[in-house]
Amino acid sequence: MPKRARRATATVSGLMVAGILAASNITATHAAPDEIADSTLRLTGFVGVGAALVPDYDGASGDRLIAGPVFDLRYGRLYANLWDGAGVDLLRSDRLEVGAGVTYVRGRKAKYSPEGVDRLKSAVGARGIVRVFLTPEASLTAGVTRSLGGSDGTLADLTFSYRFRPGKQVTLIPTVSAQWASRRYMQGYFGIDALEADRSGLPAFEADSGLKEVSASLTAIYSFTRHIHISGSVSLDRLLDDAADSPLLEQRWQPSVFLGLEYRF
Repeated sequence: MPKRARRATATVSGLMVAGILAASNITATHAAPDEIADSTLRLTGFVGVGAALVPDYDGASGDRLIAGPVFDLRYGRLYANLWDGAGVDLLRSDRLEVGAGVTYVRGRKAKYSPEGVDRLKSAVGARGIVRVFLTPEASLTAGVTRSLGGSDGTLADLTFSYRFRPGKQVTLIPTVSAQWASRRYMQGYFGIDALEADRSGLPAFEADSGLKEVSASLTAIYSFTRHIHISGSVSLDRLLDDAADSPLLEQRWQPSVFLGLEYRF
């Protein structure tokens, strides 16, 4: 089977237990190109630690630093990572992957919500993905996440990524993506009901479905050895439609950075 890029996604998004999931849009998975699709029962992938500087919430002007484990593991057709969650490949070939599983859907904690605005509970989400390998270096991924709690909304994402090596030990992965959100999702994250309006002094706002954001990121990976890698990502998101019109918005452009150290099996 030919060598190819796997899971080089920004993943809104695209992403982890506790706070590190907030960095899912910028921490790109980057399985080695020689990790080809097969169904052998052996553990492959990487584990490590990472830290990210991310907005307090979608649309916030303030940032916070979060840290935690990072991983992308596969055992046969089973997978677990911070971007697509834990699931199973329903179809897997040189050119196509179709997977389904569950993932973590990040909410908004009370301490990061504007004063008078309710927190949004985090939840488990059902996620399906279709990934097409256009070339050995390029992939296009479409995903849909349905939150089973929290906003009870749906988020769809489309991501294109390209992987190349400017040097023997350096890999670069530029990525562009877009996200569409349902009315429930948009209302949960960007809407303000009458009670919240009274408490916060912000105008009531009914958010509708539409494009939530577009994003661009660049991930760089430096390989010290075959097993030890350091990775860094910079990302810039642009909120759109009702996400950009919400009274909760403080800043349309949302920059983030990530740095991680990984051990690859």
